[in-house]
Amino acid sequence: LDGTIYGKDILFYLADMDPANMQFNLALDVTNLDIGRLDDPDPKAKKRDAELSLNAKIYGTGVDVSKGMTGINGTIGISKIGDDFAKQLLKALSEEKGKSKLGPFGSLANRFTPLGFDYFIDGGIMYATVKMPFLVPIENHELKFDRIPIQEYLRKVKENRNEK
Repeated sequence: LDGTIYGKDILFYLADMDPANMQFNLALDVTNLDIGRLDDPDPKAKKRDAELSLNAKIYGTGVDVSKGMTGINGTIGISKIGDDFAKQLLKALSEEKGKSKLGPFGSLANRFTPLGFDYFIDGGIMYATVKMPFLVPIENHELKFDRIPIQEYLRKVKENRNEK
């Protein structure tokens, strides 16, 4: 995948070996990771548009994702993202059953590529802020989304990825 993944903190507390009681703490810096290689592993197929840079601090209790992700907390800040992937992330946030949740700004916002994403995760519920270009006439050039179950969001991102 090229790029760099730097794990500042990677801690797991196994407790009594019961997945519900296990704890984790991850602090990562990802720089220029070529996520396009997930679709095409050929190193010659490198696409500049598919690079991703982010900072993440994720922590919580319980590692059994089959029972939901309610024990996950933290922040993820995406500072560099390719156009296609950025649009897929925005679409997963802004559409419900094929219809835009942004009202009259929906078609305008979808024409521009987001500049970055900030996610705050609390108890498996995600709050997202999407940084838009200055050409998009919205307050502070940001779109805010509240109370999104993280599993639902990840499912939508996967579906959008499979549509391509």
